[in-house]
Amino acid sequence: MDEKTLLNTKEAAQFLNINEKMVYTLISEKGLPATKVTGKWLFPKQLVEQWLEKQTINYPKAQTPLPPYHGLLIICGSNDIHLDRTISLFNNLYPEHMAVFGNIGSMGGLKA
Repeated sequence: MDEKTLLNTKEAAQFLNINEKMVYTLISEKGLPATKVTGKWLFPKQLVEQWLEKQTINYPKAQTPLPPYHGLLIICGSNDIHLDRTISLFNNLYPEHMAVFGNIGSMGGLKA
């Protein structure tokens, strides 16, 4: 069964483990991502999860950073046929280097 991508107010409150009235406060005061459709609030679950992560304080630091690796090109973003072909061409033309792609979606690519 597919997971719901849009939550109603009650589901958003359950997801956040808060009272439904607090959901409205978070929309107006804390920027909880929501959209109003025919007078009812809907919450894209993925955006609510991202919002929640951004609200985290004392976020743990990343583990030891990886050492620089020369010759590696990492590209992140949304899947694109032209990008796939460009990466293949790059890897064929420059075998001493490597280009790899991570499909993390458009918003993820902008944040990377």
